[in-house]
Amino acid sequence: LLTLAQIGGVINTPILGILTIFLLNKKEEMGEQKTHIAFTIALVASYLVVLYMVVNNIITIVRGFLA
Repeated sequence: LLTLAQIGGVINTPILGILTIFLLNKKEEMGEQKTHIAFTIALVASYLVVLYMVVNNIITIVRGFLA
C-alpha cells in the first residue's frame, strides 16, 4: 500500500508543478500579483530538479519490482 502511495505521489508531483507554474503566470487569474520573469525562471529551474528526482524515483521503483 505504501508503494502504491509513493507511485501516486511520483506521478502527481510533476503534474501539479507545471500546473502551478502556468497558474502563476496567468494575468486573468493572478491580476497584479502575476509573477515576474526572474521568479518564473527560478520556478522552472526548481521544477526541472524535481522532475529529475521523479524520473530517478520511477526508475528505482521499476527496478525494485523487476528484481
